[in-house]
Parts: sequence; C-alpha cells; structure tokens
Amino acid sequence: MLRAEVTKREALVPSPGPGIGVLGGSYYTEKTGGRLISIHSLTSRPDTVDAAFLRSSEDNGRTWSDPTPWAMKFDHADGTGRRHPRGGYVDPVSGRYVSVWTEGVLPSDDPLEGMRNWALHYSVSVDGGRTLLVDEQIVHEGKQYDATHHLPGVVKGGNCVMIGDLGQRPLTLSDGLLMIPVQSTPAGADGVYVNPGAGYTYTDCLMLLGRWDGDHLRWTFRSASSVSLSGRHEDSSNRQSPSWQTARS
Repeated sequence: MLRAEVTKREALVPSPGPGIGVLGGSYYTEKTGGRLISIHSLTSRPDTVDAAFLRSSEDNGRTWSDPTPWAMKFDHADGTGRRHPRGGYVDPVSGRYVSVWTEGVLPSDDPLEGMRNWALHYSVSVDGGRTLLVDEQIVHEGKQYDATHHLPGVVKGGNCVMIGDLGQRPLTLSDGLLMIPVQSTPAGADGVYVNPGAGYTYTDCLMLLGRWDGDHLRWTFRSASSVSLSGRHEDSSNRQSPSWQTARS
C-alpha cells in the first residue's frame, strides 16, 4: 500500500481576519509548461463573495504575482450585482483556457434571491489567461434563447443555473465535446422556483455541453443522468422534471 507522509502544512492564502473565509484554487492555463492562475475569494456572510483576486505563476506555483482584484459586486438598476468565481480549465483538445463563473442581479441583495436570478458566464483565452477573446453569458443555442431565457426551462426572475463551490469540474471528451456539470433550481407551473424538499435550498443536476465555433462555444445541455460518455449525444431542448422509482428495502 502506498502511503503519503505529511511533512509540512502551509496556507496558500491565509484568512485576512476573524470571520472571513477564503475559498479558491489554482489552475494550469496551458497544455504544457508551468503557468498557473490562482483565483481566491473572501466571504464574510453566507453565499456572498466580498472580494476575489487573481494571481499568476510561471513556475508551477513556486512564486506568484501580486494579486489583481476581480470585482464580485457591481451596481445595477435592478438591484445589486454579484459574482461567484468557479475556477478555470484548459481544454486539452483545443488548448484554450476557459473560465466560468456564476453571476446575477439580486433585487434586495438577499443571497436566496440568487435561486431565481443566477446565470453562468464564461471567458476564453488562447494565451494562457493573459488576455480574453470571449467574455459573455452562457446562452443555449437557438433563436428562442437570450440573456433572460438562457436555457430550456430557465428564465431569470423565475429560476436559475449556477455552479456550486469548486467541485464541479469540466471534462472534454475525445470528440472535442466540453462538458460542465452545473446545478439548476426547478420551477413550478408558474415558472417560479419551488423547493420540493426539506432542505434550505434545492437544485437539479444538469450537464452543459459546449462545442467550439471559432473561439466561442455553442451551448446545449442535458440532464446529468442522461449523458453518455461514448461520444454520442442528442440535442436537448426539452427539459422535463425527473421521475423517481420507489425505494426498495
């Protein structure tokens, strides 16, 4: 059995003070070499990012640049704009660096309002994250979709799509299809978020599917349970509520 021995523990980014949490990670930005981008955020209240910072390293994380602020709060006529960074990913087929984050406008800046307003945005870089060629909202392909009705069954003001924390990582299949696991809040007959469980919030699991079209991605999605890893994928424009089998004892 292979055993690892911990010889040293060191905080990559220490908390700046009592009651302030730090969440983040570091991500390679190119298929070869030692360039990394570190993204970390600070939070002092539930489900809210106070500030976020980007750093870069050219030597596999041995040394880092000074942090550059990334605004997590912005003014908007309809309320308070909020963002949640969710890391980066090098597509091994194209070599492009893709970063995804959750973004929305909260009418009264209550984090629970995100359950009806979060959407996903992405950026694309071809030079290891130094500059961005694409910076836009993820919108399902098709003329019926736009920044408000951005995915089948998902409309801003009614329900949302988001990425939870940092555990939902992208994957590229051998045929070049980019897959990103995400979460979406279910909506009732009136199109408004409903929580059918006993928890504080409730989300379904979905899989965003991206195909390269130049430096942009064309987006579709499927329920996570119906995605095949064989390289054969069907278009998905009809979102249905999940069905459940009776539990067996």
